[in-house]
Amino acid sequence: MFRKQFTTKSSVNLRHSERKAFFPSSINTCFNAKQQFVRISVSLPNSNLCLYALNKEPLFFQCLSSDCSPIFPTVYFLWSDAFRDQFPVLFVSSAVLPILQNGSDLMIPANAPIAIGIVGGKGDELRFGPVAVGQSLFSAAEIRAKRQANERGKAIKILHVHGDSLWEFGSRKPIPKMVTKIDTTETSGQSISNRQTHNQHEDVQQQQSCSSSPTNLTSQNEDETVLREANGDTKTAEGDEGQAEMDELLRNTFFTALRWKFGPNGPLPIDAGQFYANYMLKSLPPDRKLEIKKTRFKKFSNFLRELGSDGGGADGWLIRLKSVKGVDTIEEVNHSHPLVQSAPEPEHRTDAAQAGSSADAHVPFLTIRENMFSLTERVMPIFRPYGFSKGDIVDLNKIRAVLLDYAQQKNLCRGDGKQIELDDPLQTVVQHFVYEKFDVNKLVQKVASTMTQALLIRTKEGKQIVHRGTKMPHVDLKIERRAGNKVVTLVSNLASFGIDASALDNEIRGTGTSILATAPACEGPQLLVQGNEINRIGRLLAEFGLPKKFVTGLEQGIKESKKKKK
Repeated sequence: MFRKQFTTKSSVNLRHSERKAFFPSSINTCFNAKQQFVRISVSLPNSNLCLYALNKEPLFFQCLSSDCSPIFPTVYFLWSDAFRDQFPVLFVSSAVLPILQNGSDLMIPANAPIAIGIVGGKGDELRFGPVAVGQSLFSAAEIRAKRQANERGKAIKILHVHGDSLWEFGSRKPIPKMVTKIDTTETSGQSISNRQTHNQHEDVQQQQSCSSSPTNLTSQNEDETVLREANGDTKTAEGDEGQAEMDELLRNTFFTALRWKFGPNGPLPIDAGQFYANYMLKSLPPDRKLEIKKTRFKKFSNFLRELGSDGGGADGWLIRLKSVKGVDTIEEVNHSHPLVQSAPEPEHRTDAAQAGSSADAHVPFLTIRENMFSLTERVMPIFRPYGFSKGDIVDLNKIRAVLLDYAQQKNLCRGDGKQIELDDPLQTVVQHFVYEKFDVNKLVQKVASTMTQALLIRTKEGKQIVHRGTKMPHVDLKIERRAGNKVVTLVSNLASFGIDASALDNEIRGTGTSILATAPACEGPQLLVQGNEINRIGRLLAEFGLPKKFVTGLEQGIKESKKKKK
């Protein structure tokens, strides 16, 4: 139903009273009154539909062909923990998913049941899904009888499947894992597995007594097992344990920074954010990351206020704070407090870790790939059968491979494979409505021109960043003069390339630096360095793997002699 892109006609927020009229009480109780629930009217080439979205995630859809059209769930609805086990599930092989995505309905298997891929199992097994939503055309008993009689024909009409335009309208989350206790009924060596909301072993005919009830299809993976119930029971305990561990890390790092990094001669008063960036982050144990949002304080300022009020306990005050217009400043520190005096010395990296880091020193922090392309809706009829989705990133080699494989399957190769004859889908893509032969290189360039240019950035840790469009990102270096004629260097847009401002801060040793969480016309944190450090920062960015073409402001650096450059 959603193979083609739909058009949004209107969007209306539903009141709580309207939700009650549409959905049963068991579903309405899962909605928060403050959550935005929207009814979206969309149109397809042959029908009009209504989508119901919660926080911009489509959960239901309804055809408007008649006054009493049923409301069907989307895969996002079925993936939510609050909505699991609401409908019976029919398991099929993962090989069936591409067939369903191409628009086929689920057929009754006859002499070749493997082509349909209906599978079953005993006990708890790992399953993924659901991956599709369909409408059963027969009851379970009728399907069983037809299968025993080796009859052919449609069994389930597919309405919505993972990878279609309705799935792309949502957040495009990956297919989750699910665990189910499967009741099997053997028929000619094959089995149909159904599941009800309650874990009761009932007759299959009772489970699907209504022939129009939605049926969900899931793919199979028999190599692993998972216990979702056990994981669900331990989520709360693990969350509390993780928060307590992060609270302890915050306190230990703070006192270690006070004693060993800041010391009695530290500059006072000092901004709380500057203390956090310049002293606390440098006091963290190796391979540990401090995440304030995972502590019970949520903000570093809340932690400081607790220490300033009663954090010293019976041994006296610990720190004194001053807040002016929401900016916290540490005015005084009691270095003789037992909590400060007992703080352990910061851990140093072991020799093995240092050796490992030196061995990896030649590996650049960034890998930037240019001449990449983002798939658009126009090319999806060619690329969707190969497992691609709208917005995926490909290069010219991948485009060439897909076009050559497509031409071989459609018997379009001409001239010893150096030319491809245009069929209807290719004509639509290149907007050349004549049955002509195109050189392979020319066709690749034509298809690439219909896509969106993209820049692919990969960090050493495996993080991937994509920038689409003709306007490419850049790191901006700027010199400013502050009060007292002080010169500072501002480094902006480091986050555009996945560069952590604190990582660059650690490389700039012996220079006063600070990190600004937000700054005008800057994506992510901004790094402030005392003095004109343009040349030094430019060399560090080059060591990180960032080419000069993506850095602006290098001309503002102090001109160095050729001997000094060497």
